Amino acid sequence: MNQEFNEHDSLRLITQMIRQAKIDLQKGSGNQILLWGYSIAAIAIINFALVQIYGSRNAAIYAVWALCIPLLGLSMLLRRRKSIERTAVSRIGSMIASVWNACSISLGVIICIFYTIAAGSGAGEHFALIVPVIMAVTGLALFATGRICRFRPCIYGSAVFWAGALACAILTAGLHRHDLHLLVLAACMAAGFVVPGHLLNRYVGQGT
Repeated sequence: MNQEFNEHDSLRLITQMIRQAKIDLQKGSGNQILLWGYSIAAIAIINFALVQIYGSRNAAIYAVWALCIPLLGLSMLLRRRKSIERTAVSRIGSMIASVWNACSISLGVIICIFYTIAAGSGAGEHFALIVPVIMAVTGLALFATGRICRFRPCIYGSAVFWAGALACAILTAGLHRHDLHLLVLAACMAAGFVVPGHLLNRYVGQGT
């Protein structure tokens, strides 16, 4: 009897953890996803326009990505405010935060590696890999988040990013148009971040 009770209690605990994880994702990540989705998509489109006007060899046009610095500060501020409002964080909610922290660190390391190799070799071909690699890592984080919380829009979003990474490879091999990577990135941010972000906020608004 005690064994049956423990099994039932464990099942109920797991169900509660999954439900709490969904709440954490909705309340803690909806606005974050929208912030990064809209911002990165806009920066990518601006960068693409600058490439068409000034050419891809003008390094100054890529300074637009410095806007990510204040964006990161705003993101950290929103996360801090959310952590203050929240009385408790579930274990699975902490797992989600760890996934995205690991993703952020990985992306930072990847960018540093590409710039270091390019500076040392004097060749810029390596930069053609930056966008697809970043999208592949982002897709991994989205997939992990969707699986942990059983939130399908994030899983679909991960597929969008992986497909976008492959599209960048095809554009590079077939058309030699690295600049089109920026448009692919913008489209993936819209479909993989903005759409799930609005779905999260709408779900919260319905009081679910």
